[in-house]
Amino acid sequence: IVLLASLILAYIGGAGISSLAIGSLFIFSSILIYKKIEGPDGFVNTDKKMLIPAVLILFTGFFSIFFAQNYFLAVKAFLILIAFFGVLFSAKNFSKNQVLISSVVLSVATFIFALYEYFIESGGGVVRLTGFVNYTNTLGLYAVIFGFLVLKQASEFKTKIKWFLFSIVAMDFFVAIMTLSRGVLVALIFSALVVLLIFRKKINLKRVSKDLVTSLLITAIIFAILVPIKKYINHQPVALNRGDSSLTETSNIRLKYFATALRMFKDNTFGVGPGNYREAVFSYEKSPVEHSSDPHSFVMSLLAEYGIFIIFWVYLLSKIIINVVKNRESLTADQVAYLFFGLVFFTHSLA
Repeated sequence: IVLLASLILAYIGGAGISSLAIGSLFIFSSILIYKKIEGPDGFVNTDKKMLIPAVLILFTGFFSIFFAQNYFLAVKAFLILIAFFGVLFSAKNFSKNQVLISSVVLSVATFIFALYEYFIESGGGVVRLTGFVNYTNTLGLYAVIFGFLVLKQASEFKTKIKWFLFSIVAMDFFVAIMTLSRGVLVALIFSALVVLLIFRKKINLKRVSKDLVTSLLITAIIFAILVPIKKYINHQPVALNRGDSSLTETSNIRLKYFATALRMFKDNTFGVGPGNYREAVFSYEKSPVEHSSDPHSFVMSLLAEYGIFIIFWVYLLSKIIINVVKNRESLTADQVAYLFFGLVFFTHSLA
């Protein structure tokens, strides 16, 4: 549910709110990972100490918005909060099969859109899938997470359904690979290593490896079918080419974004207001290349837009990390899987 909510926010909110939405939704949802979803009174049962910084974050967010006099954004943020908490409190009504069906539907829809872009929008033989509104990394991130979400439950079914689910996972992996996103790859590798290091005993590594290899083999078959067709249609070899800046160039640009965010923080103690980076950047950078709608980092976004109120986020995140590590023995395999998903999102949103 959190994944679906953040997917909607990432696409309708624009690039400026996508990393913030992903990171913040990970933090709020992580509160529930090691607590019961439904308490004795029927509401979410969580650590009251952790709710204090959560409430303060909401308060300071609105304070920053009104301090920056961006009332339109305040209304938008309020509606987003209503939608998010509405989804969050209704999550207990969803079964695992409903989550699986939703993931399959979203995976198929993403694959169909990807095929349209692959064969029609991508000019010539150069291919890099960019997503519905050119959010390449967002597309790759969600494709691979929905793939793992389906893969997590595939082994629970009989042979025919299992192979169907493996095929769905392969579709997701195809889309993710074709985005050629270095950031998503780094986030996946880092998150997998961290989860394996802390929760090795909770993971059936043999089964996971077998299912993963099976899905990747089907992904290879999809490539073997689609690449020749693409080559035939465009009458030229298919090139897996990003067609953009090198790693060094993109790193230098992001360092400039970070420097701009730091300057905003120095000039605005309480931040420029959530979502206002995209407006404030015109006062700091003259080059159109540097007019990014966000500093390409969840942490730097918080620093620039929330100012000193970032301390509440730091406290909340540190409490989550400490509590998860302390309770690692009591976590189930499912909870570890969702922690992995959340960690991938959070890691990717850092830079």
